Amino acid sequence: MNVNLKVSKMKGKALEKFQEYVYSKYEIGYYQFLELPLVCQQALWVEWFDSVGIFILIEFRVEGFWFTIKERKETLYSVCTQNDESKSRPEALSKAIEKAMEIFNNL
Repeated sequence: MNVNLKVSKMKGKALEKFQEYVYSKYEIGYYQFLELPLVCQQALWVEWFDSVGIFILIEFRVEGFWFTIKERKETLYSVCTQNDESKSRPEALSKAIEKAMEIFNNL
């Protein structure tokens, strides 16, 4: 199964803010970012989400990999946990990044 981040799902204010963050911190343009290995792309997305108060946790359970996303709202956290029966950590992380992007875009 292809676990690449789906470029078509990278949109909205999340993509805009992410690009600004990556360029200002690492001087990496978006097309340079797309040439990075998947694990590097995922690491940068997770780092950026951490910086805006959205935290991604991937854990293994008997059924497969689960992801949990916690969003900081002042002192409270809202939580989204999903079992998508991912067979690998990279697959679960890609799905979690897409969900976190959806959460950010709807803020």
